[in-house]
Amino acid sequence: MNPDEDFYTLSKNVVVRVLADSDLNSTAKMDPHPVIIKVYLKYMTMKNFDEMSKDIIEFLNVNAKHESDGTTLKIFTVLIFDKACNDHSFTKMAARISRRIAEAISRDIKDEKVREKTGEFACGGNLFQKYLLKHLQEEFEKGISCDLPDPKGSTKNNSESSNTVDGSHYWFGLVRLMAELFKVDMLSFEIANTIISKLLDNHTSNKCVESSIVFLQIAGDHLENSSRWRQLGYGSHVEIAIKRYFHTFQSLIDKPDFDPRLRSKLQELVLLRNSSWVKKPE
Repeated sequence: MNPDEDFYTLSKNVVVRVLADSDLNSTAKMDPHPVIIKVYLKYMTMKNFDEMSKDIIEFLNVNAKHESDGTTLKIFTVLIFDKACNDHSFTKMAARISRRIAEAISRDIKDEKVREKTGEFACGGNLFQKYLLKHLQEEFEKGISCDLPDPKGSTKNNSESSNTVDGSHYWFGLVRLMAELFKVDMLSFEIANTIISKLLDNHTSNKCVESSIVFLQIAGDHLENSSRWRQLGYGSHVEIAIKRYFHTFQSLIDKPDFDPRLRSKLQELVLLRNSSWVKKPE
């Protein structure tokens, strides 16, 4: 049976799927919510995205509305975050479902330990964004302080295949997730600029340089060309920021002792920007 078709028949009662899965059953009996959320994320595809996102929102609304500490929403935030960082093919979908949840979950979901500037309890989409941004900041600050050994003698060109040491796959998944969240306007210009600036402040670290390349490969077009920033009054700030990034990149390209692999990737990034962020057909 096709997994997608099978799940469609169970999408309104995902517990059936959990209890039918022998690998999940024992864990589900102890704490069903994390396991049920994992099942939703496991079977979500671009094809069934609309239906699945509705079911996830319904699940969160039903199971979290009577909580005073946002437990179920916290669980969902951590699980979708970790799946996106560990499965790079899921990052774009993780950003999409995050945006959908921020727009649509019930304001009945609240956390009495988290307050807005008004003094009211944070709730609904605002609460989810606070959870997500807090987790993102914690993981970014932790990851940027831990450099990764550089692979020696690698001939591979993409960040995922050329960084196989422990921790690198998760880190580059995090970078990709941040870029995808920025593309769907879940991160502000200020946050994106802070991320790239902190990476380039550590330009002696190959990991940080490559991370800035990955971020801009994904989100450079949205950063430089989205009308959103001009509408919000950030047009000149964006222009200044982009010039600063590429001035740093050029200075690295011009360094005789700079890593040849990263020099090549930076040159490709410069060409990508010069072509208005449109990738040439392979």
